[in-house]
Amino acid sequence: MVCCNIVFLLSALVALFACLRHVRNPVKTVIAFVLLPSTFSFCFMLWIFFRLTVGTPSLFEQKSQLVLMMGWLRDVVREFPAGIYFASFAIILISVYAFRLKFAKSTLPLSLSIQSESPQEDQPGWSRVALLIFILLAPVLIISGMVGFLLVALLSVPFLHLNPATSRFAIGFMGRLLDAAIPLGFALFILGKPGREVIRNFIRWPKTLAALFAVLLPAGIGLIGCAIPYLFDRSYWAAHDVGRFDPPQFSSYFDLLHGWHPWLLQLTFGAFAEEIVFRALLLPILIRRYGLHRGIFITGFAWAAVHFRSDSYSGLSVPGVLLHLGGRILICLAMNYVFAWFTLQSNSILPAALTQSVWNMFVMSEITQSDPWSTEFSIVLWALVALLLFRYCPIPETQPPLLDSLPLTLDPSPEHTPLAL
Repeated sequence: MVCCNIVFLLSALVALFACLRHVRNPVKTVIAFVLLPSTFSFCFMLWIFFRLTVGTPSLFEQKSQLVLMMGWLRDVVREFPAGIYFASFAIILISVYAFRLKFAKSTLPLSLSIQSESPQEDQPGWSRVALLIFILLAPVLIISGMVGFLLVALLSVPFLHLNPATSRFAIGFMGRLLDAAIPLGFALFILGKPGREVIRNFIRWPKTLAALFAVLLPAGIGLIGCAIPYLFDRSYWAAHDVGRFDPPQFSSYFDLLHGWHPWLLQLTFGAFAEEIVFRALLLPILIRRYGLHRGIFITGFAWAAVHFRSDSYSGLSVPGVLLHLGGRILICLAMNYVFAWFTLQSNSILPAALTQSVWNMFVMSEITQSDPWSTEFSIVLWALVALLLFRYCPIPETQPPLLDSLPLTLDPSPEHTPLAL
């Protein structure tokens, strides 16, 4: 089973690499390194499930194992875990795409029409950006998980003499620091000196009003998100339960003092690292290459994909997994539009980093009530804020102000045409 998961993981890495980088023969690459290994591993995994469920066949069994397995599949097809359905659906999609590649109906790597000022894009420079996106979406998540596991194993012994709360805080602190440092280190290594210059341009203290708005905005969204279920419950109490039960108290829905913990400050590391990587490095590059709104959208989608690993899908059905993924993508897209607006308007990532830090503290603490519709409320509120910001204080479609002062090349070598950021 572990071998099957490893094969699936390697096939997914090859598929993602082919989507972002040029390969010699995309059809053969997809078939040989993605489709065939995934299909073989999927069939082998089903065979293991079949043997574990049915058991060892009798010597007197007249039917072939293939016939028995087909009957078994027909009987238990609705009882498989969600991962089986998603794996089979992925194999079908890959097969269709390989067929389209064979007859030149599709192409690899995936591409969008470029809306750049210069028609001659610097391919070596852009390939480094594509490599960064590939690293962020796949290998860096694996490396972070392995480093986190080793960290817990190595630090558990030195902190044994501490009390459990202090030990958990120290290990969590180092884990958060590494989770922030690893993707940032890859980004700085891949983009090099021009990337560091871009970051220096973005780390500047914003106006006091912008910083205050950045802090109050997530608090206001959290407050409104708690006020909606409170007002609903209060109305229901007024209509049906007056005199029978005590009225609902707002402090049970939104309590700043109850949810504060020192370990929440660890969340600022990840917030600042994500803002540097996504809003300082990737956002301006994607905007200059694909246009304002498409650049923001692609940045938000990549930011959402990075969070897939940290989400839990245990026990969810297929619709539950799809809803969870959809909620993650929508909330990240909505928040990314707000963070992008902060960054483009203030020429700094600090307002967006403050907003994300405060929001992460609200989400991870017990400040807000765990309402079943909290995710939906948050998506609607963040999307509404983004719509109002871009509607009444829009970013110039042609040339956002912050891009004027950025370095215009990712590859300083003279033999390459500069890549406009």
